[in-house]
Amino acid sequence: MALARVPCAPNVRLLDVGCGTGALLDRALTMQPAMQCTGVDLTREMLQRAAMRLGGRASLVQGSGDALPVADACVDVVVSTSALHYMRDAVRVLREMRRVLVPGGTLVLTDWCADYRAMRWLDRLLRVGDPAHVRTLRCSELGALVASAGFSRVRVESAKAGRFWGLMTVVGVA
Repeated sequence: MALARVPCAPNVRLLDVGCGTGALLDRALTMQPAMQCTGVDLTREMLQRAAMRLGGRASLVQGSGDALPVADACVDVVVSTSALHYMRDAVRVLREMRRVLVPGGTLVLTDWCADYRAMRWLDRLLRVGDPAHVRTLRCSELGALVASAGFSRVRVESAKAGRFWGLMTVVGVA
């Protein structure tokens, strides 16, 4: 869902927040090898797996979404997939994403969507059983948060992935 909305062009500077194993970065670089990609993740283990997958084609940095270890206005696109529900202060994370984007840069964020009943049920289970899980949002909530973080032209859409899994993607302009 997210990568379809990322402008994959030569020399685009892309930052993947919560890059995990580097799967999105790998697909983006397969589509456009001249992109300049950086992945940020909180855990060293995920970054090690991403490094093995990417073989030096992207920069990988350990860091948190609420204090991104990159300079102001240094990337054209910030993308994040299935990570926001782990972040304690979503507004702070979104402001950080806005900070690192060039004026007119694009945010593409895909996460679980509480507009779907199965995802609300999963959210409740994970809040009890997984201390890393914070909260799964609804489309309206995510759109409002992105707008409050200073993004314009905010668009949110949702879709089912499989029989039960609900996802949403928000696109905003810095």
